[in-house]
Amino acid sequence: QSFSQLILVKIKKNISVEPDLTLDVKISKNIKFKPRFFIYSEEKSSSSIQINWNNNFCNINSVFEVYLSYKAQLNLIIANNGKDSIDILNYSFQLEKESNLKTTFISLGRQILKNDIRINLIDQGAIADIGGLYIGNSNSIIDYNIKMNHLSKKTLSKQFFKGILNKNSKVSFTGLVKIEKKCIDCKSEQINNNLLLSKKAHINSDPQLEIYCNDVECSHGSTVGQFDNDILFYLRSRGISKEDSKKMLLEAFYMDILNRINNSQIQSIIEEVIK
Repeated sequence: QSFSQLILVKIKKNISVEPDLTLDVKISKNIKFKPRFFIYSEEKSSSSIQINWNNNFCNINSVFEVYLSYKAQLNLIIANNGKDSIDILNYSFQLEKESNLKTTFISLGRQILKNDIRINLIDQGAIADIGGLYIGNSNSIIDYNIKMNHLSKKTLSKQFFKGILNKNSKVSFTGLVKIEKKCIDCKSEQINNNLLLSKKAHINSDPQLEIYCNDVECSHGSTVGQFDNDILFYLRSRGISKEDSKKMLLEAFYMDILNRINNSQIQSIIEEVIK
């Protein structure tokens, strides 16, 4: 397909980029927008990039291509806080030898959002740590589809996602870890935890493992639950209001995701969204 915009970010060899690079994408018109992003981290570079999507009343179809060379390090934060928009976002990550990727997705808006994420660990020592928090509200439809490909031995991956679903929101989470033949000494961990705040909310969580090599360490798990009434009762018996008790439990649930990014602005937005 054709793209209306091309955004190229190149981190040069042996360079450490400080402070963080922030890209704000704000669209508030009834238009179709097709941007293409290419992030290229040369060998032994180090950088931190945050991309903020604030799309209102529009259609977005975007592709991200991220390439990490030998020993490159990238901390990538992608925050999506749209309203009445349709966002289809495709991510492709290529990790060379001993490169290190940390990516955190924050999805908060009232919208239709699809995140399609492909990560290829193509050489020894490559590490991919991806995580995220999605919060579904009225009319939210959120879909995460993740495929983690271990294409070389001694590669490491981690997936850690949490979801809070309110009102009649609908979420689908599919996370596949695939380890090819002869990729010995690979390690992979996958966790997806979800908290339902409404009887009308719906979650389909489907963690998957596809392993063609014996000498590996892999685990995956998924949970779906509601507030623990015993803990709520305990907090209220200590004089804490019902509203504050629920707020405390919600913060305890998502705080380990926020600790990945240490961003007070996103913290404030999340508190506003889950009121």
